[in-house]
Order: sequence, then structure tokens, then C-alpha cells
Amino acid sequence: MSPPHDVTLDRIRVEDPGSSILGFVAKGWDRAPLGHLLEDIDLPPDCPDLKAHRLRATWLLQHLKRRVHLNGLAQMAGVTSWKTFGHLMTYLPPINEESLFEELTRR
Repeated sequence: MSPPHDVTLDRIRVEDPGSSILGFVAKGWDRAPLGHLLEDIDLPPDCPDLKAHRLRATWLLQHLKRRVHLNGLAQMAGVTSWKTFGHLMTYLPPINEESLFEELTRR
């Protein structure tokens, strides 16, 4: 999660380690927690549907642009294959070939 929401989620993690925000937990309503959280908010008419997989893709893309370690990112996102990252590659900025060569050869 990116600032400023990381502080809130870290507080939830510490205070209620068993809570689940984006996963399915059977409760008194029949929708996933994300759907329940979105029930009472006003969105602009041109706003695309907020779905967990779209929010995860946006989150992953921002971290990939910052060069976060892939294995750690996959672990935090709860993905178990590289397929998710393959879908995001077209949205990443192009890499300068000279800079990439220097980085890969550790110059």
C-alpha cells in the first residue's frame, strides 16, 4: 500500500492481525469486504468499476515502477505465478537500453 494509506493499514495489521480487508470472509452480509466498503461512497460517473484485481494491478504497477523486489512484491500481493506480472509489462515505462546494460552488468 502506498502512503498515506500504509499507516492506516499498518495500524489495522497491528491492532487486528486476523482481519481481512480484500479477501472473502463470510459475515453478516453476502458480499466481499471490498464491495461492502464501496457501498457508501460516491464515485464520479466516469470512474471505472473498482474491483480487487484492478486495484491490485494498479498497486503492483506502482511498485514495479519503483523497482521493488519481485519475489517480495509477489508475496505481499498474494500471487503465486508470474502471469500477473506479464499482464502489467505493457504498462511499464520503456527502459533505456544503455542504462539497463549498465545495471545488469553492475557498472
